[in-house]
Amino acid sequence: TVTTIAGDGTQSYLEHATDPLLAQFYRPSNLALHGTDMYLSDSHNHRVRKVLMGGSSTELVAFDGTQGFIDSPNPRVAYPRGIAATAAGALFVCDRDNHAVRKIVVGGAVSTVAGTGAAGSVDGVGVVASLDNPRMLSISDSGYLFVSGYASGGTNLRMIDTTTGLVTTLASEGATVMRSVSVSADAGTIYVCDK
Repeated sequence: TVTTIAGDGTQSYLEHATDPLLAQFYRPSNLALHGTDMYLSDSHNHRVRKVLMGGSSTELVAFDGTQGFIDSPNPRVAYPRGIAATAAGALFVCDRDNHAVRKIVVGGAVSTVAGTGAAGSVDGVGVVASLDNPRMLSISDSGYLFVSGYASGGTNLRMIDTTTGLVTTLASEGATVMRSVSVSADAGTIYVCDK
């Protein structure tokens, strides 16, 4: 059985305070569950949104819908994609066109975890490291983010230590991963969809 949780099928932007089925989205791309809440990347609306799974409402979590690359207090994003939630409720989001990974803490404050804003494949700590079209990510119980990127130059799989901010390359096209489109991590094992 397939059930619609949110959205009326209209390609637009609209929150709804009483009925998620009347809300509107524009190419929602990925989602993460935390408790009774569903968080999703509303990619072409340049927003991250929340759907209360009890069926009561949708609400904006972060970003104002204007494409850009700015942290709080007036954060902006460009085509958010992969999203993951921590046990504490923080969110990590792939900021695809800004070649970055962003963090949204409870309350909505946004910071950049990794990426310079320009495409690249340099390892390093935090915003010194560069990413290339990050699309999907997964977070392990030990606090490591696994990020897959897909661009014209090939595909790579990166690991980000969320404690230290260190970004390292695990695999790249021509090595282990050819065209990674999705990634998940569990108990020390990384699973990758190789398109």
